[in-house]
Amino acid sequence: MGLFNPNYNKPGPGVSKDEPEKKGAALYWELFSRKWRSYFLLNIIYALTCIPAFLFYFLVLVGLSPNTNPAEEASIAGMIAAFMVLLFAGSPFKSGFTYVIRNFVRQEHAWTVADFFSKTKENLGQSLAAFIIDIVVSTCFIVAIRFYFTMSQTNAWMSLLLGIVIFVMIIFAIMQSFTWCMMVTFKLRLKDIYKNAFLLSMATIPVNLLSLVIRIAATGLIFYLNIICYLILLAVFLAALALLEQMIAYPTIKKFMLAGAENTSAAPEEENDKEETE
Repeated sequence: MGLFNPNYNKPGPGVSKDEPEKKGAALYWELFSRKWRSYFLLNIIYALTCIPAFLFYFLVLVGLSPNTNPAEEASIAGMIAAFMVLLFAGSPFKSGFTYVIRNFVRQEHAWTVADFFSKTKENLGQSLAAFIIDIVVSTCFIVAIRFYFTMSQTNAWMSLLLGIVIFVMIIFAIMQSFTWCMMVTFKLRLKDIYKNAFLLSMATIPVNLLSLVIRIAATGLIFYLNIICYLILLAVFLAALALLEQMIAYPTIKKFMLAGAENTSAAPEEENDKEETE
C-alpha cells in the first residue's frame, strides 16, 4: 500500500473552485485524513522521545502519593503523567514535531522524518531550555497543588491559593500551544517567546480553554481502555491532539504577529513567512 512511501507524483482528486472553505471539525478531518500516514509515523517517533519525561513525571507522582494501594497509585500516576507530557514538556524534540504539524495546518509540505530531526537540531538550544523550564514549572505545579489541596482541608484560605495555582497552571498549559509554534516560526529570544505566548494566551482564553478541555477529556477517556490506551497514544493520539492545538495556535499567531511582522523585530525564519508578510 506504500504506507511510508506515498506517490507524490500521482494527482489527487483536486478541489472544486466552488467548494466552500472548510472550517472546524470538517477542516480538521480533511487535514488529518489527507496525511494520516504522516501523522502515524510522526506520532510514533515523537511518542518514543516522550518516554523519559513520562517516566520522570510517573516517578515524581508515585513518590508524592501515599502508599496505600500501589496498583491504584500506579494507574492514577500513569494517567496524570500522560496529562503532564501532553500539556507541558513532552520532549526537546517538540520543536521538530510542532514544525511538521504547523506545516500541515498551513497545508504546506513537510518531510515527516527529515524535518522532524532537522528542525529539532536547528532549534536545539531553545528546545532544551524550554524543555527544562517546562519540566521544572510543571513539577512545581504538581507539588503546589498537592500541598494547597491538603492544607485546604483545614484552612479555607488555602482553597483560594489552590484556585490561583490551578488558574496559573491553565494559562501555562495554554501557552505551550504558542511557545513551540513561535520557536519554529520566528527568530526570537526565549524570554520574548514566553512573553508573547502569555499575551496571546490571555487574548484568546475562551477558544484555547475549549481546546484544552477537549484534549484533557480525550486523554482521560482513552485511559479507561486500560492497556489499549498506550497503543493509541503510540499510534496517532499525540499527533491528532497536536493538530487540534495548532489549528488554533497558528492562525492566532498569524493574525497577531505575522500580519505585522514587517513592523517589528520578530523576523520569521522561513521564506514562505517572509513572502506572506511582504
